[in-house]
Amino acid sequence: MDLVLDTCAIISIAGSGSRRINKDTQTLIQNCRNVFVSSCSLFEIAQKYKKGNLALSGGYTPITLWNATIDKLNAEVLSISAEAFYSAVQLPDHHNDPFDRIIIAQAIELKCGIVTYDKMFDKYSIPLYA
Repeated sequence: MDLVLDTCAIISIAGSGSRRINKDTQTLIQNCRNVFVSSCSLFEIAQKYKKGNLALSGGYTPITLWNATIDKLNAEVLSISAEAFYSAVQLPDHHNDPFDRIIIAQAIELKCGIVTYDKMFDKYSIPLYA
């Protein structure tokens, strides 16, 4: 199995989120074949931090949190292709957040499940884990 991590999952794994991923999902992440993160998640983390909506623990900056989490998970960073942008726009309009729509489109393209707490993801036909 392959998984794409939503931004909230990346923040949680880094220890800076208010919620934690449950033990079963942590085990699933450790045992999956490939862990992917979308490059748009770094933009989202940096933007939340800059606006004061994200406190980072351990002296992290957005980029050091990103790099440490990628290394910890041995994750592959997904660049955003033109096709992913197009696919994100073509999704049903259940979710208005463009970052999340891109992550959903990338996961659908890769045929991966998504690790997220966002209940709006439930409206798309893709396996979810939290």
